[in-house]
Amino acid sequence: VAAAASVAAAAAAAGSAAWAVGAGPPEVPRRWPLVGGLLQVVGLQQAAVAAEGTSGTSPKAAAAIAEFLNTASVYAVTDESGAPVLEPDPDRPGKLVGKFYMEPEVAEQVFERLKKERAGAQALEVRRVPMAEVYVPFVADGKEEELGGQLRIEPVEREMRHSRQMLDGNPFGPPGSVPLFLCTDLTLQGQNPPTEPFTPAFVFEKDLRSALKRAGAKPENKGGPKVQLAMLQTIVDQIKANGGNLSPPIRVVDHEYAETIADMRKQAAVGAAAPGAALAPSVE
Repeated sequence: VAAAASVAAAAAAAGSAAWAVGAGPPEVPRRWPLVGGLLQVVGLQQAAVAAEGTSGTSPKAAAAIAEFLNTASVYAVTDESGAPVLEPDPDRPGKLVGKFYMEPEVAEQVFERLKKERAGAQALEVRRVPMAEVYVPFVADGKEEELGGQLRIEPVEREMRHSRQMLDGNPFGPPGSVPLFLCTDLTLQGQNPPTEPFTPAFVFEKDLRSALKRAGAKPENKGGPKVQLAMLQTIVDQIKANGGNLSPPIRVVDHEYAETIADMRKQAAVGAAAPGAALAPSVE
């Protein structure tokens, strides 16, 4: 019960939103700017780690992981306590799993299924939560015996198919492995004021290819930059192993963030970019 309350409290503290299925997600303002303001995220993550007594990840590494996870959101079907619903784990017989989904539509589909299966049993909701608020204390370092089951991020199915093609038959990874697509030649940097350049790691391969095209890169089949694959957990493990240091910095870019970057680029093209918000992509 205490563990469930902790998950619910994290969702509430993160400003999560719930909505009725079929109505679509509400307009939820971002809790921090797209560029800059990361110290605010760092402070929130350190506070969460201290409050939960999380073991296995140092405060500095937890802060760096929060920066890496950027503004990416996940979506969970929660019960009346606000904790993710636990179900039998098809990958681990006899165990339970609660999932955070990377697409709201998938979470809504799960909601509809559970509502039919558990009619009148629970007050279910779909909640949107910043990944940075739940990943370290509940996914990476969460203790299954305290949470009642394993909590994990559910990757996007079609991106898993793309990843398997890129891996050419090599092992994909354990359940909950989240593929990210990146190109080390592509960097983003805030312009007003200047910020440290970082390598974007895209949740959706098509968003990376669109960003490369906007940056003026040639297609890969014509000698352009190569799209690379990395697992989210692998990067997190590297951050932990390096004591919170990762050079060059990498940031997760979900579809919403990618669309915002595209919009800002359009505004910059006509000289209308808002001060302090512009992003400058470059391909080396």
